[in-house]
Amino acid sequence: SSNQQPLGNALRTSPNPLTLKELEQNVGSRISSTMLLSLTRLHAIEKIYQLLPPRITPKFVLCATLRVTPEIAAAEAEKRAKRAPMQSAALHLLMSFPTHTALPLAVAIEEHGIGRSVWKRLQTELLVDVDLVESQRIPSVLVTGYVKPSKLSVEQNDALSLFDTLANAHDVRPILLHGVTGSGKTEVYLSTIEQALERGKTALVLVPEIALTAQLMGVFRSRLGDRVAVLHSALSDGERRDEWHRIGSGKADVVVGARSAVFAPLSNIGCIIVDEEHEGSYKHESGALRYQARDVAIARARSYQAVTILGSATPSIESYYAATQGHYAKASLLERPMGRSLPSVEIIDQRIKQATQGPKLFSPALMDALTETLESGRQSIIFMNRRGFAKYLLCRQCGYVPTCPACAVSLTLHFGADKLMCHHCGYIAPVPASCNVCSGKKILPYGIGTERIEAELERIFPNARLMRMDRDTVSTKDALPEIIERFRDGQADILIGTQMVAKGLDFHGVTCVGVVAADTSLHIPDFRASERTFQLLAQVAGRAGRGLVPGRVIIQTFNPDHKAIVSASRHDYQSFYDDEIMAREELNYPPFSRLCNVISSHEDQATALRTAQIVAELLLKESDLTVLGPAPCPIARLRNKWRFHVLVKAPVGDMLRIIMRRITIALPADIRGLVVDMDPQSLI
Repeated sequence: SSNQQPLGNALRTSPNPLTLKELEQNVGSRISSTMLLSLTRLHAIEKIYQLLPPRITPKFVLCATLRVTPEIAAAEAEKRAKRAPMQSAALHLLMSFPTHTALPLAVAIEEHGIGRSVWKRLQTELLVDVDLVESQRIPSVLVTGYVKPSKLSVEQNDALSLFDTLANAHDVRPILLHGVTGSGKTEVYLSTIEQALERGKTALVLVPEIALTAQLMGVFRSRLGDRVAVLHSALSDGERRDEWHRIGSGKADVVVGARSAVFAPLSNIGCIIVDEEHEGSYKHESGALRYQARDVAIARARSYQAVTILGSATPSIESYYAATQGHYAKASLLERPMGRSLPSVEIIDQRIKQATQGPKLFSPALMDALTETLESGRQSIIFMNRRGFAKYLLCRQCGYVPTCPACAVSLTLHFGADKLMCHHCGYIAPVPASCNVCSGKKILPYGIGTERIEAELERIFPNARLMRMDRDTVSTKDALPEIIERFRDGQADILIGTQMVAKGLDFHGVTCVGVVAADTSLHIPDFRASERTFQLLAQVAGRAGRGLVPGRVIIQTFNPDHKAIVSASRHDYQSFYDDEIMAREELNYPPFSRLCNVISSHEDQATALRTAQIVAELLLKESDLTVLGPAPCPIARLRNKWRFHVLVKAPVGDMLRIIMRRITIALPADIRGLVVDMDPQSLI
């Protein structure tokens, strides 16, 4: 075709193969992956893959090692004791380490005060060798006080017996481990891993949040030592490179990490564990590679005939349904160890107006609970699933709200940093002194976020030690584990946070949990909104009462009768599931169908819409599909691009994936900005 001609000319006239970037520079325009795919299938062009030099290289440090035997070194140290005491100290220091152990000179200088001139002299006299030695960059690990229980509970032993039964029967079905918060799922994970290691196999553990990675790494390292490696996005490039090589070389046979760790170079895998399997963060939804880490884990475990454990106190509707249908096996941990009870939960109806002021930020019940907890010397968690000081600024005179110039969303006020921020693209603007439309001075905060809650608690409890955990306070690599460790050590009385505090963290000193606004995730235009609300509330409630003292949870809401909130307050997953599965079946949503969300985005609104219309027209020609749209996405403009989507429903199975692959190949070559999201976790 005419648009393929320049590409062919550029390849014919070049004496050497061209990279995609070089090819686009030659033809003067972007080349779509669809065009390359079609030309490759026609054998008109050929793709050649070349191995590039590594971007991250090993780290080398200058080290000293003994060149002589310990006996000679001891004699030489004795000779130098008076005339060269630093040389004598250097030799004694090397002799204190196992034979041939390399001592980094930086450590010798900083910790022992033995300078380079001393080592150079000993090297000249052929007593020590000073060379560059490869050094492993080991990520810092959170220290934990985890103690192995003297014996497992009946339910824990039953779960382990089920795992053994399935493994011996070569039954590769995933196992859903449904355990209430604080029921000891971590100990079941550890016991399963230890059994796999005893059989000479390896183990992989996936967690949804870096916070949980930090916590589990501390627990696993205390039990299994340095054979545990960690992989997550907060590692430096060097740390990630070294951990990857430790895994690939077999020096680490247990891997704990976030979703990308599912691709860790482990061999001979004996078990794969997906903790908090319900979490949407297991779905990677950006870039060219989109995958659901939970499903990849199941497929990878099946290829090794390994045990797959999907653990959660609030399983996804799809996973629990699969267990009821026999596609998954199921084990249950419905009680906390040593007879500890689940926390009591009180729902506070915020619809009751307070005279002329409207609803208060903290209800009297929550204030009483916080006061009582502070006076008893115990800890509290306050959950608010929105960071920042206020949801947005609002002019009380004309109604103007500052919005992001690149996205169709309001800017969030961050009071401490004195800025407005877009939480989607990162755009930052100064806080205006007056309204940009009417020049009025009454442009004031509206709504609440974690920063405002912190400011209010500082005012109400001036002597309380507060700590905040959200994206604003954990922006550096070591900030998150440091906050977790400090709070666990009792260095703060109240932890304020977003959903980071809701997922699996184990603080035995916490007896009070307050949910300021339980409705923030309830009315999002997504069929999973109720499920996510139930999961968040049930999970954050489970942070209370994990020690010896019973817990108390206060949930403030404007929807006190909503099934998600009522079921979470009762710790009743089954009743929520029973209601939700009926609604899903009635509306033909997963697990009764398979979804694909096709998103068209472009700087030009008309182009984005036309692309979505072309996709919809092709889909409507297919049988057995329900096609909804095109329609504007809930966030209609994002990062300067207009967005339209087409939602496709199909019967369960591979049919939809096959159809979507066929349609994307059939699309015109000049179409770009199209995202095909199979099994979407969010429709926003």
